[in-house]
Amino acid sequence: MLGDMIRKTMKAVFDIFQSRSMVRKEKVCQKGYVKNDLTKFIGKCIIIIKREEENGTLSGRAGADIVELMGKACDHLYGKEPELLKEVHEVMEPAIKLLSERMDEKIAEYQRGLKLLSEEKYEKIEELAAQKKEFELYSEKMDEKIAEQEKEFKLYSEQLICNCIRQYKEEGRMKEQVESLLQKIFSIALVEAREKIERYW
Repeated sequence: MLGDMIRKTMKAVFDIFQSRSMVRKEKVCQKGYVKNDLTKFIGKCIIIIKREEENGTLSGRAGADIVELMGKACDHLYGKEPELLKEVHEVMEPAIKLLSERMDEKIAEYQRGLKLLSEEKYEKIEELAAQKKEFELYSEKMDEKIAEQEKEFKLYSEQLICNCIRQYKEEGRMKEQVESLLQKIFSIALVEAREKIERYW
């Protein structure tokens, strides 16, 4: 539907340009008339294109394409009249410039968005790196604490085993009985129990 509308508009534009060309050939003496009429016509076309862009019937790109086609048609029809072409292009220039300005604004907006995203990403990375470092330090401290507690527990267990062996010796128990008791109380293997008895008996 939009394509049909654009085609019809372009056909009307070309028909009018063609009729203007005929008028130009027939009335060479009336150059001022053709120039004024043509610039007014192009001005009206640009107003219609802008209105249709605002209504959402045309995209900005389609509007720019139509303006560009109108410019090419003028170049073709009035190529031998530079003054007329200059005036026609002056009328068209704001519409084309306006689109390029909009495109520049969109690009700048997109670049600002990318920059913000990039900054947020780096902030998150730095935050995560700081958290990782903090966790590693905490983990190291915990490992040291656990190692210290294990060392203390080993010393305490060793002291208990030593005290038990000496007490059982004073009670007059046999080494075999003490081996069995150490295995039950401290959950150690027979070999370890014998080693402890040899050490502390």
